[in-house]
Amino acid sequence: MPGYVAILTILLISLAAGVCLYWGFRIEVKRVQARKYHLSTPDLPDFWQDKKILCWSDLHVGDGLPLDRLDYFLGLIRAEQPDLLLFVGDLSESADFFSPEERQAYLQSLAQLKDLAPLGLYAVRGNHDIESQAAQDFFDQAMAAMGAQALVNQSLTLHGLQLIGLDDALYGQPDMATACADSQPDFAVTCAAAQASVSCQLGTLSPTKACQKGPQSPGKTQESPEAPSCPVTQVPLRAQLVLLHEPDPAGAYLQAGGFPVPTLFISGHSHRGQIRPFGLQLYRPCQAKHYNYGLYEFPQALGKLIVTAGLGTVGIPARFAAPPEYIVIQL
Repeated sequence: MPGYVAILTILLISLAAGVCLYWGFRIEVKRVQARKYHLSTPDLPDFWQDKKILCWSDLHVGDGLPLDRLDYFLGLIRAEQPDLLLFVGDLSESADFFSPEERQAYLQSLAQLKDLAPLGLYAVRGNHDIESQAAQDFFDQAMAAMGAQALVNQSLTLHGLQLIGLDDALYGQPDMATACADSQPDFAVTCAAAQASVSCQLGTLSPTKACQKGPQSPGKTQESPEAPSCPVTQVPLRAQLVLLHEPDPAGAYLQAGGFPVPTLFISGHSHRGQIRPFGLQLYRPCQAKHYNYGLYEFPQALGKLIVTAGLGTVGIPARFAAPPEYIVIQL
């Protein structure tokens, strides 16, 4: 009898493992969620009332997202009929190995988003977008195919809403002072002050140091965790929407500046851990140690940070307890 019990146990464990693998590799990677945020913003220009902003990140087309799945995901985005589209980095995976035919097929698929949103499509670069020359070339070609404008330490005003796009924090150099250099003089000065005040935190959250820190417990994401101890400068920055691929530097900006108007940062990069057996956060990538997923509040800065799980995968082409998503922000 004990022998039969052992065999049955092994069979059940093997069956459970097989089901989990099938779920992670074949089912959950396609179960896209639309994460909706209804944000009340008192100082928002009247034009933006009831407007729909759709944001997504971490496509990783290629090894992390085959063409048929890309078409499916883009179909979901099109069905939302957003007013404004925002992409927060990491467009491709292994762009160095794309054949000319694959590259063209991906670009034709991405072109589905051209002219979709009446207020435009804006994007920032992620670490996988600038890790090689081939990745940079593909990113630039994709921006042209989608009719998108990439913001690399640049800002613009959309009907009274200030939109800032910062460079990638791992392989680039996010710089809010540069982003606002062409803005009104008083606004440019406050951006420069914000960049100066956050330099301590950005140094603390360098890629090397971030990788050396152990993972933190998942916890709830309703309030920001304790940030590194750095001087705080009250900065009258009037930016309202800031895109930055990595969430830890985004959190550092909010910790450093006292924003007199509601300011929202949107980041990706973390994939919410991508593989989370029993909901356990086993891995947090560099620059996503402190802020990993969801909505974080920064009352002292009148700010918020949203970290999205993204759509694609990196490394292992599977997701478990971390389904792909795009976010819809209703103002």
